[in-house]
Amino acid sequence: MGDTTLAAIKPKLEKLFAGWKPGDVPKKNVAQVPQPEKNTVYLIDRPDSKQSIIFGAQLAPPRNDPMQFLSNSSMTCSAAPSARASI
Repeated sequence: MGDTTLAAIKPKLEKLFAGWKPGDVPKKNVAQVPQPEKNTVYLIDRPDSKQSIIFGAQLAPPRNDPMQFLSNSSMTCSAAPSARASI
């Protein structure tokens, strides 16, 4: 942390990482998850809690699914900015 420049710090970083060799990156293994047959609501009662949080979720198609583009497009076109929720 401090006042420095790229020209000052770059040689130090190159020296520090000169012997570093990248390792093998494990392949991502994301299994297909079937859509649930029915909606489910989980209610967790925490007596005397000072605050509540509500989460809503929905399974989305895999990124390589041709329907993913349509799903993203429809959300972008149909959702008003005030209707979007950050989860």
